[in-house]
Amino acid sequence: MVLTFLMVYADRVGREKAVNPEEMMEQFPQLSAEARLVCSFMGANVLRDTRRWLNRQKNQGARRPEQKGTPDSDKRVREDMARARRALERSLDTPLPPGQQHLKLSGEEI
Repeated sequence: MVLTFLMVYADRVGREKAVNPEEMMEQFPQLSAEARLVCSFMGANVLRDTRRWLNRQKNQGARRPEQKGTPDSDKRVREDMARARRALERSLDTPLPPGQQHLKLSGEEI
């Protein structure tokens, strides 16, 4: 469940400016207190790294506008992202089989 949260959170961070991981955790009520702590910590790293990457992309685009992607490559990237987003949405609708509903980390159930 932690990885699912992080994938959903990372997707939203890439599309929206301000995303609060605590607000998103409300969509995952089955997260334990330990899992929420992990999600909060990892979510902060996702947010930091995504902002850094977006700023880098913005700065590179400003320095070299002649080296932008071709329409075909941009279309392919958008299609890949849409495909990944649909797969993630389908996985959220599919319940986990019995016995795989909990994540174990270092022998502790989260």
